[in-house]
Amino acid sequence: MPGKLAESGALHASLPGSSITIYRASWCPECKAAEEHPESMGASYRYFDVEHSYQGSLESNQYMGAAIPLIVIKGGRICGFDSGWIDQQLR
Repeated sequence: MPGKLAESGALHASLPGSSITIYRASWCPECKAAEEHPESMGASYRYFDVEHSYQGSLESNQYMGAAIPLIVIKGGRICGFDSGWIDQQLR
């Protein structure tokens, strides 16, 4: 089943084989759109709420994440939501 699976607290683990990670905050409308788009495509992903997940905050800093959402797919990354970029990365 595509989508996200809750593992514990603010960390949500992807299904096996997922290559999408979304770093976000609960109050961010673009972050919600960034999560809904992969779900609408049937893609699995994992996400971290950077305000509540120490691990997520550390990881987003490693990617030089200056804004949210920070979306990482197959090593590529983008700050902000861009459905076309997500589609291109998942091809």
